[in-house]
Amino acid sequence: MKRGARLLIIILFLSLIPVIGMGQDCSIVPVDPLCIYDGPYDMEATVATGAWSGKGVIDPERGLFDPAVAGLGRHQITFIPDPEETACSGIAYTEVVVADLPLAEFLTNDSSWCDQEDNTAPIRVLLTGTDSSTFDLEYSISGVTNTLTGQSAGIVEFQVNNQPGINEYILTQVTEHHGSTSCETSFSDTVIFTVGTSPDATLETTYNTPCSPAEVKFTADPGYETYTWYFGEGAMPTPWNQFSHTFSVDSGADSTFLVSLKVESLEGCFDSTTTTVTVYPSPAAGFLADPDTVIYPDTTISLTNTTSPGAWSYLWDFGDGTGDSSKEPGAHSFTGFGLFDIQLKAFSETCIDSVTKRVMVLPPPPLAAFGPDTAGCPPLLVQFSNRSLYADSLSWDFGDNHLSSEANPLHRFETEGEYQVTLVASGLSGADSTEGTITVYEKPVANFSASTTRVTNLEEPFIFSNNSDLATEYLWDFGDGTTSTEPEPNHLYQNSGTYTVTLYVWSEYECADTLVRNDYLRVNAEEGSIDFPNAFIWNQSGSSGGHWDEGTIDNTIFHPAVINVEELRMVIYTRWGEKLFETNDIYIGWDGYLASGEPATEGVYIWKAWIKFLDGTETEQVGDITFLHHLPY
Repeated sequence: MKRGARLLIIILFLSLIPVIGMGQDCSIVPVDPLCIYDGPYDMEATVATGAWSGKGVIDPERGLFDPAVAGLGRHQITFIPDPEETACSGIAYTEVVVADLPLAEFLTNDSSWCDQEDNTAPIRVLLTGTDSSTFDLEYSISGVTNTLTGQSAGIVEFQVNNQPGINEYILTQVTEHHGSTSCETSFSDTVIFTVGTSPDATLETTYNTPCSPAEVKFTADPGYETYTWYFGEGAMPTPWNQFSHTFSVDSGADSTFLVSLKVESLEGCFDSTTTTVTVYPSPAAGFLADPDTVIYPDTTISLTNTTSPGAWSYLWDFGDGTGDSSKEPGAHSFTGFGLFDIQLKAFSETCIDSVTKRVMVLPPPPLAAFGPDTAGCPPLLVQFSNRSLYADSLSWDFGDNHLSSEANPLHRFETEGEYQVTLVASGLSGADSTEGTITVYEKPVANFSASTTRVTNLEEPFIFSNNSDLATEYLWDFGDGTTSTEPEPNHLYQNSGTYTVTLYVWSEYECADTLVRNDYLRVNAEEGSIDFPNAFIWNQSGSSGGHWDEGTIDNTIFHPAVINVEELRMVIYTRWGEKLFETNDIYIGWDGYLASGEPATEGVYIWKAWIKFLDGTETEQVGDITFLHHLPY
């Protein structure tokens, strides 16, 4: 049983006491009872002003009364009117009662029983409160709330209609009514009635065969506490709804066995059932085969039936497509060689047993043979064909450290040479081997070089040197759509660009090799260059403006020698970073004069240049130049 409660204090003003004094009648205005969880209450008198006192009064001037401060018990509250503000005198009294919360708890204990025609049951609840007030009681089952109203303090009893399974009843709230005011307590108290489902003992029987020995599997409905099995050998209680039992028949007659089952639920409810199992006698098939191994063409085997006694029928299968239905066939002769499984079946109308024994008729010794003997270029892929006789397993050795047990293997010979291929054919009567030769020719090696890999003149040819080995035929692909079969060709390209050259070669056995040199040759008719001098001399005749012409030699102007230059910017600095000269014209250099018209001081100066070539390539260079006023000799 569980109980939960919160303290509830009910404040009852039990009586209203008149003021004792002279003059106007001053009294306290009646109020409804208060609960402990109510907030402070503003008490009133028939006059407006005065002083309030007593336990629970938290504001004497306003007359605020706090039930939680007052606590349990009876409390006297006093009001003294203000004589200056009112025409009455004297003191008004009243008595306040602070009471306990109402409580409810189950007196009925949890219980369980088996399902019956009437599953109703009484529930008893104890109600307690402050006085002889009336109570409302709330409880729930399966989420549905029920309310009992107008109950008196003490023991309350009511009936509930239970259903099979778990019936959980929960007390959730009790309310005590004090006149026009009600106080309540919320909590949780539980009682559980468990109505056990009446068992229904059912029994299902399954087995592979009804023949002795017969293993029978019995299956009952799951979910019960205990299953007690009876097989005529005493009771066997188990927690399992499945049980297997083996029935045997020693005589040659059919036998019927009685099986009983009792099931019991967790609540002690039970049911029982019975069934019968009929078991039939079964033969034990057996025979002797003598001998179990013969050599072809002597293929006769003697057979003796050793099956257990009984009125059985028989069926022989000799494993070669023939058979017999007699009890004693005597002997059997095979027409071929191999492994033969002889089977004997002994049976009645209901039961059967069989036994199988293997006999061996050995074939003639194997004869190993295969093809082809062949030759070719590496890597050489050879499809071998097995031509052996009387073999049931093969072992190949290809002579290159590789083996196979396939019937017709496909094998790849990676390198040149002669390979002795050996085949071993094995059978029941022994083994045989044979050899063959596979020839793999040596592969040529393509190799070449060019006289140069870079030209700037379309009229300059590339001269190729053929360094191939074991090659007798050639095909050159120059990467520009042209080819050649010459051993060592010369080639001119018509356009600038980067070219891949490929050489294909073949040997006298038509073995091939290829060499590809990617982006091997570069032709750039517009490739540029620039070269700066490291000194120049004063012309001593005045500034020339720095102009110079292509092909002329003038060591009085500092400028670079250029090839295929599209743009040039050049700046001259002193050693302290002062800029003296700048040009953006390829054909204007520095003649050594300053902007003032005076020659610069003899010495070393710093230059920096930004260059763009015709092919779009850009670069930047830095260096120094020595300016001389006189030659040093």
